[in-house]
Amino acid sequence: MEDPVTTRILIVDDEPLIALTAVDMVEALGYEAIEAHSGAEALEILVNGQKIDLLITDHSMPGMSGADLVREARLIKPELAVMVSTGYAELPEGFEEGTQFLSKPYSELDLSAKIEAAIR
Repeated sequence: MEDPVTTRILIVDDEPLIALTAVDMVEALGYEAIEAHSGAEALEILVNGQKIDLLITDHSMPGMSGADLVREARLIKPELAVMVSTGYAELPEGFEEGTQFLSKPYSELDLSAKIEAAIR
């Protein structure tokens, strides 16, 4: 498992309050957080070569779904660990086996466990 201090997590959610809450939780857990509000913004961060260890994305976003973002992100960085957060009761389709899912709303404890599983 990576050291939280050196692990950078890109959080993508089109709802600013949800993104801010996730950033606060991630930082409280000792990780470095980078925030994006769209799939396009997240891809720009990845293309610019920033070190990202984990992508946490909302599934349902306008313009680019979480599944589309994950597919595009993996073209840029194939080894990228991903986690998808969703408010839907059913897990969304279109994701590779082994993708970590996090149901909204989630606690800091839930988030911590899923991050650890994703970056192992």
